[in-house]
Amino acid sequence: MNAILYGSSSPIDVLVGVDNFTFELKAGQPFGGVKNLPPGIHVVHWGDDSMRYGYWFDTKSQYRIVYRGRFELVTDASIGYVREVASHLQFMVTYPTEGPWKELSCYVSLDQAQIITGDSKAYVDSSMTSLEESRLLQRTLSRGTIDNPNRDPVFHFCTIEFKSLEAIRPEHKKEDFLDKSYYLNQVLLPRYYGNQFDRLLGEFQFAFLNAMVFGNYGSSLQWHSIVELISSSSRVNADTMRRFDRTLSLQMDNFQEEYMDFLLNPSVWYQVLNNSHQSHNLSLARNTFAKRAPDFLEGVGQDDDDLDENSDEYEPTIVGGVYYYRH
Repeated sequence: MNAILYGSSSPIDVLVGVDNFTFELKAGQPFGGVKNLPPGIHVVHWGDDSMRYGYWFDTKSQYRIVYRGRFELVTDASIGYVREVASHLQFMVTYPTEGPWKELSCYVSLDQAQIITGDSKAYVDSSMTSLEESRLLQRTLSRGTIDNPNRDPVFHFCTIEFKSLEAIRPEHKKEDFLDKSYYLNQVLLPRYYGNQFDRLLGEFQFAFLNAMVFGNYGSSLQWHSIVELISSSSRVNADTMRRFDRTLSLQMDNFQEEYMDFLLNPSVWYQVLNNSHQSHNLSLARNTFAKRAPDFLEGVGQDDDDLDENSDEYEPTIVGGVYYYRH
């Protein structure tokens, strides 16, 4: 049986989540852990609407939840682990038998989560930024002062810069500006993903899930960047586009309503679904948007500045998202 063990009473009132389902614990309430986890990758998280934190893990190892002023997830290779799990089954929360998590996370691996978080425990919280954003912030804050490096955890996402010298060759400026195929297939895939498109889809899903579970703004930026990268490339094979369309549709079908206003960029989605090289191959995603966010198909909510071709939507910004205070 795949489970994460706690085996005690909750020390505080807390909202606990595993993947995209949550449950509430009251202080003093017996809590054995979570049982019947399906094989694959998962994330356990704690907090409230303003700040959540958690850890990615897979079912290949044994895990225990501990509380040391805050909850943590640690590996447990002890001989008595299975017996201890069995003794706490009656106080364990059962993982739902149905739900979209397997499809939402099917390309994500634990080693990729560890690489992107820069942490063997794959820790994530609502306030984490990308390494690029963090460096920009530190440069801004340290002007005229002694540099004070940021020691907070950051995401090590692949840096996608659509107007960089790597993305646009001097002798192919117009072609590379309008079509990201060279940047995708000749630069990013071989350099960062070992020419494995599924590895890129893994980062695509990982970024989305951190936006969905933690309301993480930096992850939503990377998610948008990968969506634009793929949809703006004419040279993507048909099977990959079918899988991308199916995944994107499922993501939008499960995106929380309360996050749409500050985590979705209307101008990007309008271009992706109406005017990109792959818009004709995104029928499932388009149908989902028609149900959940029809204004995005019609360009409602766009500012004129959003369509300025001289700006880069994904240039790191200090202001523009929701950042939470890390305790």
